[in-house]
Amino acid sequence: MFYGVTGVWGLGVAIDWFLIVGSALTLLHATIGRRSMAGGNSPSKFVDIPHFCEGIVFDVTGDFYVSDMLEGTI
Repeated sequence: MFYGVTGVWGLGVAIDWFLIVGSALTLLHATIGRRSMAGGNSPSKFVDIPHFCEGIVFDVTGDFYVSDMLEGTI
């Protein structure tokens, strides 16, 4: 949010509006998620990745993919 506000109002970079909107949507999503967990549901572990990973990506069906750097797999 800070970089978006600085970019838009401080530097006049119009594309930084996307940072502001994205930050606001992320904050809204986190707030809604906190409310839904308040009903007694708690997060549960559903995968164990033994190595360093990066590039976590979700597809449209909710499946996620992770790149395993040491194994060279997805």
